[in-house]
Amino acid sequence: MPGWLTWLVIFGALLLVGALVVLLYRRRLGTLTGRVGSFACGLRPERHGEPVAGVAQYGVGRIEWWRGASLSPRPARTWHRVDLVVAEWVEDPHRPGRVLVRCQHVEDEFELSLSRAACAGLVSWLEAAPVNTNRVW
Repeated sequence: MPGWLTWLVIFGALLLVGALVVLLYRRRLGTLTGRVGSFACGLRPERHGEPVAGVAQYGVGRIEWWRGASLSPRPARTWHRVDLVVAEWVEDPHRPGRVLVRCQHVEDEFELSLSRAACAGLVSWLEAAPVNTNRVW
């Protein structure tokens, strides 16, 4: 039977691992939200349930979305500007000051949970897209 010293070492190791996980999570969110063109954005892929917290960032012709709690250095989703359509948006009844934006990308439908300002930025970014003529002059 382990003694109290063994339990103390195990508890200390678990506490250290927990603190490291919290530190890495805060560092990840700080890095993602500190980028130019990034905004807090929840993703609800099946349009039911709670949105998964994350951070989105505008890129050249695309939006990349990172899951808030993940070890992956790559974005979980990428939506290309020419294929992204905002179908509608409604006030989120459960979160004051946030809106649910129903989007379509190719054949994928999903909802984003955004602040009103981020929603206005998303719509403006989509409307400001250059005309795609698919021609070479």
